[in-house]
Amino acid sequence: MSCKHRPGSQGGEGGGGLEGGGGLDEHLAHLAKLCRLCGQMLTKHPASFDIADYLVLISKFVSVENDEPDIHPKAFCKGCYTGMKSPRNKKWVPTAIWAPHRRSQTCVVCSHSKKMSVGGRPSKKKSTGRPRIDRSLHATLDSLKANSRVPDIAIDDEVLFKERFGVPNDSQFCCRVCECVFVCPVSTPCQHLFCMSCVQNLFGSDSRVNISCPTCHSHVHFQSLTPAPTYFHNILKKSDISCKQCNTNLTYDIATHHSHPSHHPTITHTDHKQTTDNLISQLTPQQKEEIGTVLLREKLRTSNDGATAVFRTKGQPLVTKLITKPRISSADSTPSTRRRRSMQLAAIRDEISHSPDVQFRHEVSRAHKAGALDDPSSSVKINDIDMVNMRSMLRLSWKMTRKLKSWLKEHNIASDCEKKVRAQEAKLIGDNLEGEWVPLQFHNEERKETEIIKTPLVKVTSLERKVMSLLDEYEKLNLLSFDDTGGEVWLKVGGDKGGSSFKMMMQIANVSKPNSVQNTTIVLMFDAVDNIFNLQLALQGFSAEIEHLTTTTWRGRPLRAFHFGDYEYLSKIYGLTGPNGRHCCLYCLVSKQDMMKPATERGERQSRTLATLEEHLHQFQHSGSKSAKDHFNVVRQPLVTIPIDQVCPPGLHISLGLFLKHFNSMEKACHQLDIQTVAYLAPQDAPSNLSKNMINMVERHRLEAMLAEKEEERKDLMEQLSCFILLYPEEAASQPVQLLQESVKEKDSEINDVKVDLNKSSKVSVASGMIAASLDQALQDMHVQRQAYHGKSFIGNHVHKCLKPDNIIRLTTRVADTMKQLCPDSEPLIREAERVAATYRNLFTLFGRCHVAINTCGFLKDDKINELESNIKDYLHFFRTNFPTESVPPKMHLLEEHIVPWLRRWRATMGTMGEQGGESVHAQINNIKRDLRGYNNDLDLLLRSVRGQWLASNPQTYKLYM
Repeated sequence: MSCKHRPGSQGGEGGGGLEGGGGLDEHLAHLAKLCRLCGQMLTKHPASFDIADYLVLISKFVSVENDEPDIHPKAFCKGCYTGMKSPRNKKWVPTAIWAPHRRSQTCVVCSHSKKMSVGGRPSKKKSTGRPRIDRSLHATLDSLKANSRVPDIAIDDEVLFKERFGVPNDSQFCCRVCECVFVCPVSTPCQHLFCMSCVQNLFGSDSRVNISCPTCHSHVHFQSLTPAPTYFHNILKKSDISCKQCNTNLTYDIATHHSHPSHHPTITHTDHKQTTDNLISQLTPQQKEEIGTVLLREKLRTSNDGATAVFRTKGQPLVTKLITKPRISSADSTPSTRRRRSMQLAAIRDEISHSPDVQFRHEVSRAHKAGALDDPSSSVKINDIDMVNMRSMLRLSWKMTRKLKSWLKEHNIASDCEKKVRAQEAKLIGDNLEGEWVPLQFHNEERKETEIIKTPLVKVTSLERKVMSLLDEYEKLNLLSFDDTGGEVWLKVGGDKGGSSFKMMMQIANVSKPNSVQNTTIVLMFDAVDNIFNLQLALQGFSAEIEHLTTTTWRGRPLRAFHFGDYEYLSKIYGLTGPNGRHCCLYCLVSKQDMMKPATERGERQSRTLATLEEHLHQFQHSGSKSAKDHFNVVRQPLVTIPIDQVCPPGLHISLGLFLKHFNSMEKACHQLDIQTVAYLAPQDAPSNLSKNMINMVERHRLEAMLAEKEEERKDLMEQLSCFILLYPEEAASQPVQLLQESVKEKDSEINDVKVDLNKSSKVSVASGMIAASLDQALQDMHVQRQAYHGKSFIGNHVHKCLKPDNIIRLTTRVADTMKQLCPDSEPLIREAERVAATYRNLFTLFGRCHVAINTCGFLKDDKINELESNIKDYLHFFRTNFPTESVPPKMHLLEEHIVPWLRRWRATMGTMGEQGGESVHAQINNIKRDLRGYNNDLDLLLRSVRGQWLASNPQTYKLYM
C-alpha cells in the first residue's frame, strides 16, 4: 500500500521536488550552508565547526541533543564560536529557530538560504523626509479584522486562567507576540497565526509595509496576510477541559465560569485530538496494523475503482492509492507488464499534478540531468563529431550554435557540450595550419604601376602529415577503394584563382566521388593575383614536398600525384608563355597553324615531357631569352615536378570554352538572319509585333539604303557634269552646267541630312535582333543564365543542361519559329533559318556526346573509350566541314588529340581527375567568410576561413554527402 495526498494538502509528495518547497535533498543542501546557532551563511566566516565536536560548550546555551538531521544544521560559524568563548559576551544567546521542511508550501529555511546566497551589498534604505503612510495598509488590515472576527470568549483574568487550566504559552491557540489566546487571528504566508492587534502594532509602529515574521523571521508584506480559518476558534470552544479537583469534563467556554472554593484549583486542558492520540498510543503495533488494514480494505471495497481510498480530515482529504508490490523488476518483465505499469504511473501522475504533460517533461528533464537517459537506446543525443559536421554544413557561428543547442534541448534532444565540440574541431585541424605575411605583387590601376604589398598567406605545415591523416580517416570509415588505381594511392593537387584569392587544393582520388567539394582541402591560399612572381614566392618548397610524397608509401601502397587546373594555370606552372603562344599545347609541340589541319594531315608530333621542357628552356636562355616561339614557348622553370602525362586535361574548361564558342557562332548567324529580315521588312510597313530593337534595325537599314541611293545619284550627276565640260569646254558657264552644279549641291545637302539622321539612330548590337534575342529567351525558359562577366560565359551545370537532347531542340527551333513569325511570306528566309537551326542542332548534338563522356565520374573501359574517340572524330569533321573559316582553339585541340590518350593511359575521366571540385571551393570559402565577424586582422580572418574549410571538407562530412 502507498499513501498519497492530494495537491495542496499538508502531507506533501515525499522527497521529490515540488513547486513550493522543493525536495528534501535540496533542503538538506541548504541546511549544510547555514549556521545552527545564528542561521547565517557559513561562507561569511573563515571557518566552521561541527556541532558534534563542541557539545559541552553548546549545551551551556542551547540543547542540541534532540536535533534532527533534516531540521537542524550540523555546523556553526566562527562568529557563534567567538560569542560563546568570549568572556565579554556573557549574555550571548542563539537566535536561530528551525522549522521542519514544508514540502507543499514555501519552505522558510530554503527561502532564507536562497536569499542569503544571492550575495552583493544590501541596498541602502532611502530616507526622503517624513515617511508616508500607505492608506491601503489600514484598509487591508481593517478588512482582515472584519473577515476574521468571531464571537470573543470572555475571560476575566487570562493569566489566572492559564495557571488554573494549564494552558502553555506555546499552545496552538496562543499568539507568539502577546502570548495570549488569539483575538481576531490572521495568517502569514509562512502559515503562522497572530492576533490582529499584534500585527497591526507591528505594521503601524513606523508605517512599514513589510515586516519579519516573529516566529520564522521570513519576509511578510501586508497584502499577503489572510484571515485565519474560524474553525480554530470552534475547536477551542468545543475542546474538553478536565477539572482535577472534581474530575468534571466541561467545554472551554464553560470552564471560564467554573470555580471551586479551594484557593488553588488544578484544572487540566486537553483537546479532542490529544485524547485521540492518547488512545492510539495505548495500542500495540500489531493492533495498529490490523485496525488500519481493516479500515483501509473497507474503504477500498466501497470505492468506485477499488484502488482509491479517501479519508476525510479537517483540511484536504487524505487519498490512499492501491499499488501492487512487484514480484519482478521491469528489466525482467514482459512488454505488456511494462505497459500496464506505465499506465498506472500515468494515472497517478494525472491525479497528483492535474498537468500530466508538464509533469512528465519535468521528470524527463530531471532524469537527463541525473544521467539516466545517457543510454543511446533511450534518448536522442548528438555527439561532438555530428555537431562539428552540422556547424560546418549550416555555417553556424558559436552564438548561433548555442541558440540551436537550447532549441534542441527544449525538444528533448541532447548534444555534447561546447567544450567537447571545440576540442573535436581542434583535433580535426591539429597544429598543421600556419599563416604568415609575405610580400606579393599587385597592379595599381590608378598609378599604372606594379607595387609590392605584404599580404596574408595560409598554408599547410606538413603536406605529408595531412595526406596521411586523411587516408587514415577515410580508411576508418571504409571509404577507400584501390581496384581502379592498380593498388596505388592517387593524390590530386591543383590550383585556381577565384575572386580575389588564389587557392592550392588537394584531393584523395581513391574515394567514390573524388571531385566532391567535401573531398577538397585547401593547402595554400593568399589574397592576390596568380601571376608568376606570386606563384614562385608562394610555392617555394611545395614541389619538394610533392616529390617526397611520391617516394613514400601508405600502409605498403605507393603514392602517385596528379595535377589539375584550368589551362592558363597549367601553362604558368610548367613555364609556358600561355594559351596565345605559337606552341601553346602543354602536351605536344604542335603549332597553332597545324591545329587547323585534321589529325590525318598534320602527322605525328613530339610529346612534351619534363626533360623537353628543361632542354627548350636551356635553349631559350642560351639565345638571350628572346623569341620564345622559336623555342616552343618555354620561358621558365616548372614550379611543380609532376610528370606531364599525369596532368589531367581540363575537361570542364574544354566544355565551357567550346560551348561558348559555338553559342556565340550561332548568335552571329542569327544576327545575319536579322539583317536579312530587316532588308526584307524595310520597304514595307513595320509589323506591329516587332520589338523596339528590331524597329531600330529596320529604320537604320532604311537610312543606310537611302544614303547609298543619294550617293549613287550624286555620282551620276558628277559624271554628267564632267562629260558635258569635256565635250563642250566653251559652255562651262552655260545654264545646263549651272543646273547640274546646283543639283550636285542639293544632293550633297540631302546626303548630309541622311547622315545626321543615321548618326542619331540607335546602334544595334549583335544580339539585339529578334532572332538573336530569341536565343536568350530560350535560355531563360530552361533556367539558364549567362554570367554578366567573363565574356557572358556559362557555368558547368548550365552547359550540361543546354546540351541535353531536348534542350538542344528547344534552343535551335527558336530560330526558324521566330523567322516564320517575322516573315511568314518569305520562303527563302524561312529555308535559310531552318538550315541554320539544323546545322547548329547537329553541332551541339555531336559536341554534347563528347561532353557527357569526358565529364562523367568514373573509370572507362575500352569500348567506351573507342565510342568516345569515334564521337570526337565525327564532331571535329562536322565542325571543319560546316565552319571552314572558324579557328580551332587550343581547347578543341586538347579534345581532339589528348583526351583519348589520357583515358587509355589512366582510364579515369575528367569528371574524376579534373578541376570541378577545385572550382566549387571558391563559393565555399565565400560562404564561410560571409559568416565570420569580429576579425580586424586579415591574417586571422584568412586563417579562420581555411580552418572552416577544413572542417567542412573532412571525411566525416564527405560520408554524409555520399
